[in-house]
Amino acid sequence: MLSSPYLPIFIMRNILLLFMLLGLGLSSCRKDIDSSKPNETLSKDKLISLNDAIQMEKEKMNIAKYSWDKSQYTGLQKLATTSITPTNATNCPSYPEIINFRENNAIYNNAKDSLHGSGLALRYKFKKGKTYIIKFWHSKVNSYNMDDGLPAIQTFPKLQVGLANDSNFPTTCSNFVNQSSLNIPYSNVPDVAGQNRNTKSNAGFTVNSSSRTITLLADECYDYLWFNVLPVAGSYHVDMGISYLEITELAQSFSFSKSGDFNDPNGSTFKVVYNGFIVDHPFEWTTTGNLIISGSNVGNSVQVKVVDQGIPNGKVMASIPGCGLFSEQTFEPCKNSTSINGPSSMIYNSSVTLNGSYDPNYTYSWEVNGLPTGSTVSSLTAQSLTIQLPQKSINDPDTGYFTAYLTITGPCGQSLPVAHIVNYSRFAGGGDGDTGPE
Repeated sequence: MLSSPYLPIFIMRNILLLFMLLGLGLSSCRKDIDSSKPNETLSKDKLISLNDAIQMEKEKMNIAKYSWDKSQYTGLQKLATTSITPTNATNCPSYPEIINFRENNAIYNNAKDSLHGSGLALRYKFKKGKTYIIKFWHSKVNSYNMDDGLPAIQTFPKLQVGLANDSNFPTTCSNFVNQSSLNIPYSNVPDVAGQNRNTKSNAGFTVNSSSRTITLLADECYDYLWFNVLPVAGSYHVDMGISYLEITELAQSFSFSKSGDFNDPNGSTFKVVYNGFIVDHPFEWTTTGNLIISGSNVGNSVQVKVVDQGIPNGKVMASIPGCGLFSEQTFEPCKNSTSINGPSSMIYNSSVTLNGSYDPNYTYSWEVNGLPTGSTVSSLTAQSLTIQLPQKSINDPDTGYFTAYLTITGPCGQSLPVAHIVNYSRFAGGGDGDTGPE
């Protein structure tokens, strides 16, 4: 073996060079992995809580909350409060009056002697994770009478709308409450122009209303739609009109994932999915029709089978206990849409075209019975069929009919034939001959 005083130095340099190359390679690989993360496809094996999914939905929708100049509310919180347990809006201004849902409403806001807010809570079941569009017409009318010390006003109370439960209503009586402090879904209603109505002269007064639309996402199960008034300084009797109220539940962003076949030994597995994530929540699962649950009906997934290995016909539903249906999927027996459209009468020496149900996945098979001798037909395997009758011969009847049959083969197999009868005659309007079966 060759030996040299420089050999250890040569070996050390090569080892250091090797480590440097390895370091560069690892660094390069690490950068490639990091840069791929933004484009990573979310896996349905990843879990997300229902609350986190709802928060993501809020951010995606960018639900607007309107803001106002808060300077007009300066000092309101310093007003004296009464230490009573509120029961309704009569003895506590900040506590809403609770009523059943109705389309037309008014909130009477009295601030003649002191500064009072008020509100109205309408009973309505809001489901956790659902988005709601709330539409209504809004007006503000101040009824003034200088003899009673009530002047016309320039600044009117404001309106909020939010989703609430009993636990969200005030527990200590005060002159008003601001929904922004309650950690509930809410929105400040875009303002409308207020009107002053002189009670001494009511003739010709017309209330002006403006349409308002609010979007709210229920992050919990809520029992009320709460209209809440934020008062302003001054003496007034203002009616806050809320009319033609509509609540619409939007189509859901949550869906089901399904794996496996209904007729597998353990059936199909269903999970609630949001944005590629499995929603990890103890849903309560139910089924209808010939679908049955195999195993537990509570959890973030469920096993579903078909009775007697049949064709699925029913619903799979996920609910939140105490809140109602959250998501569902319907299964129906497969059917091809089979029909014939076209005229039901014609004359000799003319043509008619009959059209079968259109679907690019369909194939067609026509059959025609009862045509006069000399008639011609187009392709019997096209979606449309054209039939040409000859000139009437001396042996042809003055009137008659023929029947066209159509069979469709599609994703659901072959359909049963459908029939279409066409009456024909020598002259337009027909005659006294047989026009086919009833």
